[in-house]
Amino acid sequence: MTKSLIKGEKFVIGKRNEGLNQLRLELKFKNPYGSLVDIDLFAFFMDEKNVVDQEDIIFYNHPFKDKIITYKEEDDDEEYKKIFTIDLNKLPKDTLKIIFGCSIYKDKNIKEAKKIPLTFTAFEQMTQMEMFQIQEEVEIGINETFLLGDIYAYKDLWKFNTVLYKHEKQLLDIAKSLYEMKIYSCK
Repeated sequence: MTKSLIKGEKFVIGKRNEGLNQLRLELKFKNPYGSLVDIDLFAFFMDEKNVVDQEDIIFYNHPFKDKIITYKEEDDDEEYKKIFTIDLNKLPKDTLKIIFGCSIYKDKNIKEAKKIPLTFTAFEQMTQMEMFQIQEEVEIGINETFLLGDIYAYKDLWKFNTVLYKHEKQLLDIAKSLYEMKIYSCK
């Protein structure tokens, strides 16, 4: 049975550099507003000094990093999916955290608070078995940012930390504030 996570809850994914540790992380939502609203999923690779290289921000315009992570989108007329596939065993040794967040884009005519239910699910890639799930509603009239959580290294384990933080500021501003994150271009 799938574990349903709440804010602040942790989930052990597996041992570092052992086992499969290949995940599919899927954000799923129904969008009754069509092209008036879009929700994009982002991943930030952070090292032990809370530094993120611009090349380590994965999203629809930068959908992959080597053979470590890929991003894709699937949708039909009713349901939208934003999907990361990640191999934790291939992460660089200095990557100790991956932050997952969403940016909400809306037409200027959507002013009042309208809620869209989101489901964020983690699957073990090889078996397709659900590991955990987060269900949350986001008020798109108010919020521009939604931080889901992060995968982080703890001793010899990979864990997921449920953050569930919504805000009216942009995603990068919130990530920098909550995680004391610094972004650089290391080219």
